[in-house]
Amino acid sequence: MPALVNLADLDRARGTDAEGEKLLREAMTIEPDNADVNYALGLSLVRRREYAGALDLLRRAQDLAPDNARYAYFFAVALNSNGAHGEATAVLERTHRQHPADREVLTALVSIAQDTGDLAAALSHARELAALDHGDIQIRKLLLELEKRQAH
Repeated sequence: MPALVNLADLDRARGTDAEGEKLLREAMTIEPDNADVNYALGLSLVRRREYAGALDLLRRAQDLAPDNARYAYFFAVALNSNGAHGEATAVLERTHRQHPADREVLTALVSIAQDTGDLAAALSHARELAALDHGDIQIRKLLLELEKRQAH
């Protein structure tokens, strides 16, 4: 399976995503419970804007490999993009508890909290993000902006 997934990724990089998707679909018939295959095929469908099918595959990948922060992150982003902000936040919160230093997860939590108007959660997660990297100017600017908004 790893070879098929890698070959499909190579096809994507060469601009022949359709060939890669064929390989991934073949891999799914061989090993439908492989998290890597579900994830890769889900991302392929995202690139083709087939969001419903992609969401199912990304959910399956995350279910098959619940400790994989990357799979959870992309599943949550897909959920959020489909308007399921609460479910996306729940997935990210669970993943954050498992991987407290994952910057992508924290960034997504901040973003969704801002988008949904939960300033307290956005600020809390931004502080966690800032604590991970004191020197990141963008994070410090975000934190200052959120603190100003909370003060008003």
